[in-house]
Amino acid sequence: MSREISALIAFELQIDEIQNQASKNVDLIRELAGLEGYIAETYAQRCLSELLQNSDDCGSTEVGIFRISDYLVYANNGRVFSSVDFESLCKSASSSKVRGKSIGYRGIGFKSVVNICTNVIVASGDLRCAFDRVRTASLLQCSSDVPLVRVPHRLATAEKSIYNEVLQNFPNYSTYFILGGLNEGSINQEFSSLSPEHFLFLRNLSNVSIKLLGGSNKLNLGIERFPAATPLNPDLSVTNVVISSDLQQSLSRWSVVTKNDVSIAAKTVDDVPSRVQKQEALLHAYLPTQTISGIGARVNADFSTDPSRTRLKYDSTTEEAISKVASLATDIIAELSAFPDSLYWRGFVDSLIPYPDFKILELQGNKFCTSLLPELKLTKIESNENSQGLVMWPDIYKDIESISAKLPPTLNVFLPISASFADAKRFLDIIGARKLPILVVLEHHRSPINYIDPHLCPTFLRNAVDEGVDFKSLDTIYTFVCSDMKVLCPREILEKKVTLDQGFVTALGEKFLSQRRAKDLLEGVGFCEEHFRNSFKKGVSGVDISSLVQRSGVTPAEVVPQKETTTTVNTRILDDETKRRYGIQNWRLSEEIVAYYYRSQGFKVIDVSQANKGYDLEVLGDSTRLCVEVKDIKDSVKGFALTQNEFNEAVVLGESYILALVRRGQDESLEIMIVENPYKSLQAFTTKRAKAYEFFISGFTYRPSVSFS
Repeated sequence: MSREISALIAFELQIDEIQNQASKNVDLIRELAGLEGYIAETYAQRCLSELLQNSDDCGSTEVGIFRISDYLVYANNGRVFSSVDFESLCKSASSSKVRGKSIGYRGIGFKSVVNICTNVIVASGDLRCAFDRVRTASLLQCSSDVPLVRVPHRLATAEKSIYNEVLQNFPNYSTYFILGGLNEGSINQEFSSLSPEHFLFLRNLSNVSIKLLGGSNKLNLGIERFPAATPLNPDLSVTNVVISSDLQQSLSRWSVVTKNDVSIAAKTVDDVPSRVQKQEALLHAYLPTQTISGIGARVNADFSTDPSRTRLKYDSTTEEAISKVASLATDIIAELSAFPDSLYWRGFVDSLIPYPDFKILELQGNKFCTSLLPELKLTKIESNENSQGLVMWPDIYKDIESISAKLPPTLNVFLPISASFADAKRFLDIIGARKLPILVVLEHHRSPINYIDPHLCPTFLRNAVDEGVDFKSLDTIYTFVCSDMKVLCPREILEKKVTLDQGFVTALGEKFLSQRRAKDLLEGVGFCEEHFRNSFKKGVSGVDISSLVQRSGVTPAEVVPQKETTTTVNTRILDDETKRRYGIQNWRLSEEIVAYYYRSQGFKVIDVSQANKGYDLEVLGDSTRLCVEVKDIKDSVKGFALTQNEFNEAVVLGESYILALVRRGQDESLEIMIVENPYKSLQAFTTKRAKAYEFFISGFTYRPSVSFS
């Protein structure tokens, strides 16, 4: 007896044995009809996806989908069925596949054909069998309420004839699924839901032929994979994936970076990776789910999903996969750090930036992004001779893109291609990128420039002085605003005998929290009293913070209050438009007293209230960075409002975010209530949206931390 005949007989005997077992367990078989109904519901419009996944798992490089007579034929050229594979096919939720080694592992993917047909012929290698509810019901001598894919049958004469016709017309495949009793509506839905991105993370498939109409009409889909950029990290695999058809040269072009079976994919435009639209940025468990990643890229990993593969299930396996994704993302950012002038890596990092609402993704239920971001820390990225590392630019430029050509490559490290610069800076802040030193930036401002926003110059100068820049070194720096709103350097302003803009000088006083410090700066770069005397007058608050703090008795003995902490800037003399442009506030006492309190504890305090960061002060210690939002409250009963931006920062920063609630009395007394991690600690209180972009907090217990009287 030849091997072929022996194999055919072995499969036929296996069919007989499965039928015999089914006859002894009729009630169980009938119960499985309900399970099959559940599969039909959860796998709706995913039958073709599952068949493609199965084909890829068995090493297929080609798939054919054809219509012949009243049948739909799905064929592949992969590994043929073994007896173990056949047994798994017939059982429910059984598979010989191993998770992590193959895409499918539940053993129910093929059973999704129940959505589109009523009978199936399977031919693979020496296996020939059919699945038919009518024949199964007759075999078990029961009603037709039986599963379709559970009890196999030997091919009848008519089925053999159909198979021979298929084999004659399409001979170049090793496995055939011939589907009869078709549901045309479901088949149309299957094809309409199949996108080119279904092939993006498959491992082996390179060609799909589809012939659904009569005649010679046939659509060929090609999946081409070829190496892209050469990474510095040898653990990274970088591949371009082009999905095309014979009717359209390119349906979809992607660049995929992979490490440890985890991949991140960005669309390519002119061979440069770019962000995808939010709704298109899906997570894949090899096949696409319906879960949005929250970043500008598609992500593939061995995520756990619900039975339909459409939603992520957040178990330990998914958590491990997210950690791997974070490691891969950090490695991609490291490539940009090593090759700062690379458009390829710049585009890829750009695709990692979350969408503008990323800080409230947790509130929207996007657990993937909120789990990913805390693990994205740039611990492995260090500056070297070719790179400044990843940096954050100061808030001073009108259009950040306009300076890219003016900076040397070592500084052109992170200029987003399509994400907004503000989003990029927030992203870099979260992942731990360092700020570009002010002194480094200043070196590029020693010539006339036209891309600095004059209204941000006071904030820029305040930050420069806080970082220890010597006043005299600023005399040739183009960050001073004259009366016609041109940005010049002090030396040029003095030579041309033009005047300083009054709003600029007043804003300097507020940014520096004292007129004395502002005067010191202006005098330090060569200006004299006549240049700014009309801009400094007695302030509106008229409160001497030094005296106030001294009277309170809370200042540590070694801290000597300085007179320059008193704000005496007169903001009443400026028109409303100038105040708006420079971000000048009429009342700064609350911020001043909170800043003074933290300085008295030995911290360095930086005022960032005009940078729209969602907090007013950055409080820095040796190993501490706190972001403090200052809020005035009228009394201890009424609540207070947080803007959307402030609420978002509280969510993201967690324990690093502090609320300082300042209550002022009519007798100039002050109380401060320090609220640590307000997003967590205020959860028990009443939180509601007071109006658009605002949250109202009430119902909290007022306990002042510090009193000034």
